[in-house]
Amino acid sequence: MLARSHFTEGWLRLKPADWGRSLEALLNERDKLADPTHSGPAPGYLTWVAEVEMPRLRQSNDPFYARQFEAHDETA
Repeated sequence: MLARSHFTEGWLRLKPADWGRSLEALLNERDKLADPTHSGPAPGYLTWVAEVEMPRLRQSNDPFYARQFEAHDETA
């Protein structure tokens, strides 16, 4: 499988295992919300992305992610 775009950070491409982990978190938080009228990612997922996932990927020392964060930081 090729890298896929992150669910909320469209500039970030994720490796298959990381994409799957992010999808699982997205679905788990959606299910915890238990609100069929809610649209978009659950607030819990957005918090998890900001506090857990993004720091983990940034600090992973993986060149695949380091290049993407560097390019994004330059354009921000």
